[in-house]
Amino acid sequence: MKTVIENAIKTLAEKAEKAALPHEAMNFAQAALNLAHTANTWVAIPEAAQQLSALLYAVERKYPGESRFDTALRYILSVEEQAKAGSTKPQQAND
Repeated sequence: MKTVIENAIKTLAEKAEKAALPHEAMNFAQAALNLAHTANTWVAIPEAAQQLSALLYAVERKYPGESRFDTALRYILSVEEQAKAGSTKPQQAND
């Protein structure tokens, strides 16, 4: 799939270079950029989904009537609120 998208981007770029009118060149160039952006988004989605899944499944016990997401969010917000109040020292984030 990646090769097909890369080939399509190259084809659109070539058409932009060979376009007879400026607005046609802009249309082809914009289509190539849109396709490149979409391709990059597709690459990022599985990684983000994997990270979210790891975060949610770190919650071993969810509260009754809540989803894992709701419980994880409540845990995070609770710790952040305590850190703001100065009752706990948050760990340094490693980005």
